[in-house]
Amino acid sequence: MNAKKILENVLGKLNEFINGVGWKCTINDYVLDRYSRHLVNKALEHGLDVSRNSDFVVELANRLSNVSGKKPTRSDLVTFAKREGLDCKSDSYKSFISDVEDNAAAANDEIIKPLEDLIIYAGIQLMKCIEGFMAADPSQEAKKALASLDGTITSIKEGEYELSPEKIAAFKKNLAKIEHYHEMLPAEGILFKYKNKVYKMTGPGTAANEILGIIKYK
Repeated sequence: MNAKKILENVLGKLNEFINGVGWKCTINDYVLDRYSRHLVNKALEHGLDVSRNSDFVVELANRLSNVSGKKPTRSDLVTFAKREGLDCKSDSYKSFISDVEDNAAAANDEIIKPLEDLIIYAGIQLMKCIEGFMAADPSQEAKKALASLDGTITSIKEGEYELSPEKIAAFKKNLAKIEHYHEMLPAEGILFKYKNKVYKMTGPGTAANEILGIIKYK
């Protein structure tokens, strides 16, 4: 796929993530926004009416989110719940809190999964884009990097992500290799011979570096 097209796809997907939070949002902002929406829906299931932007919902989202640096206690939540007009001694409130706490791991996974998919999508497309260029490069550096890329692309299939710590480590390692390879490329590109003809190939440098910048894998 054309590198420019890949970048357009990545930016399009990023646009979906910032819906409701804005382009300057952090991952924490994104997670808290999605978690707050999740909590409002869960509250309705338990017969509770809460506002997504209320202090109670925001603090509860902070308590349950894996990426939040704030971890309010249950006692803290009671203070905010009373401001929201909730009866903290009611069965509906107690069942709601138990429900969202018991299922926090699944909720966190569901919220962060689309972001992980986007990062893997961008990285895999970048690897595929660079593969063709490396295949034409006769240097040993390119051949070693190409062999690693082949294995990584095969092990992480688009749309079938079963990410493990080992796969993530391999993914990050190969992105670092791509960046190192780009730094070594001469500005004028590479020369190679095919069927007794000499060809000059220039790299997809700018577009690839833009994608690497988006991924922020370090």
